[in-house]
Amino acid sequence: MSIRVENHVPEVKNALQERKRDALNTVGLTVSGAAKELSPVQFGVLRASITYAFDGQPPVFDNTKEVSPDVMPSARAPKDTVLIGTNVVYARYQHEGISPSGAPLNYQMPTAESKFLEKAARRNINKIKRDVERALEGKLEKQ
Repeated sequence: MSIRVENHVPEVKNALQERKRDALNTVGLTVSGAAKELSPVQFGVLRASITYAFDGQPPVFDNTKEVSPDVMPSARAPKDTVLIGTNVVYARYQHEGISPSGAPLNYQMPTAESKFLEKAARRNINKIKRDVERALEGKLEKQ
């Protein structure tokens, strides 16, 4: 009788890494998409610049719209992390709902809200949890 030992640790590690990346990617897609829907829009620069980066990668951009190179963030997310945001100079004021002088902003769009990044994450927390669980189980459809 012979016994053959096979080491599948590398394959398992690779599969887990891929599932982790899928989970981080779906979080970025969900929150950045929801933030775009909530962000105030005048010319579309802020909305187009909202993006995400995950797991040491550069930002992911929505290729369905043209985005000027001057609004593309260049940050890389740390390992095992998702960063969601924008590098538009005035984004902080729009997000906080105040002008540079401290006066409240009056959004003209009914769907626009202050704290659009935070609200996008909070309002989607249950979807995020489900999607992360499905990704880690290998049951999440590739997006």
